[in-house]
Amino acid sequence: MEVSVLRRTPQGRDLGSHRRGCGMNQIETILENYTKKEADFRKERERIQTKIGRIEKQVERLNKKLKRAYDARTSWVDEIIKPIAVLLAPFFPERRWEIYGPFGLVCSVSIHFYKNGVSEDKKFDGKNCLSITFRPGNLQLGELLVVDYRKNLKEYPKGSIGEMNGMNHPAVEMKPDTKWLVGWVKRGKRQ
Repeated sequence: MEVSVLRRTPQGRDLGSHRRGCGMNQIETILENYTKKEADFRKERERIQTKIGRIEKQVERLNKKLKRAYDARTSWVDEIIKPIAVLLAPFFPERRWEIYGPFGLVCSVSIHFYKNGVSEDKKFDGKNCLSITFRPGNLQLGELLVVDYRKNLKEYPKGSIGEMNGMNHPAVEMKPDTKWLVGWVKRGKRQ
């Protein structure tokens, strides 16, 4: 004869039923309940870990794709400044050009046009060098700025980070006009 006993705590919480009597003793039932719950837990843990493994592999593949995208991303200097230098070069046939930058907090990039035949130690002397300096605006919108070294706003004191990064010189929006750029190079003051 088996008797089912419902066990409760003094607060009335159900502790589960245990069978008493022929065949099964209460300890075996407790152990069976535990091993069943433990087996269920292990099965669920394995299912979740398998799913996590698949997701981690997917994340790894996506990170590799992202890295390839970054590696393939072009530089604004290569894609914007260099073609501008090539475009301007025929207007200065007696000069060779070089690009320097980006430099500083404002990522300034300069195109310098040096007189042909001038030695390296004299290339920046006087009119031996004509320059134009750019700063990126909102490049996603195609905005490029030109630094006006003729003006000094004196917003940053001498020796400050702002002054050392050329931030006292205003930047104006570049006009998408070759003649405007040529004029800017010819009248611009080299910094």
